[in-house]
Amino acid sequence: MRRIVRKNFQEISKSGKGIRIEVEKSIVSEKSDSATFQLAVLRTELSNSATLLSHTQASIGLMVSALAFMKLFDSYLIFDLCGWIFIILATGVFTRGVLLYRKTKTQIEEEKSFFRGIHQ
Repeated sequence: MRRIVRKNFQEISKSGKGIRIEVEKSIVSEKSDSATFQLAVLRTELSNSATLLSHTQASIGLMVSALAFMKLFDSYLIFDLCGWIFIILATGVFTRGVLLYRKTKTQIEEEKSFFRGIHQ
């Protein structure tokens, strides 16, 4: 959030102790601040969605690999173990993606409400 602060200095009196100065501040908000913030929020929301989709894609890839290991090499125990490890990893990746998505979405909503509170 960017604001332009203009200060108007007026010299009131000169005395032996120093110069007293009255400072008049006027805060001027630019109209483009709101539009810039809204675009930044939109980019963040789209990035958040893309991150969730990439976690989902990785999870699906791990699941497919797990099934391929388990079905292709039916008679070997080591490949069954690798398949189960991939299934556990896929579940973990998907869970992490959902939790990260929710956390970021909550932070975005807090920033939106904070920005609305300032500019009302």
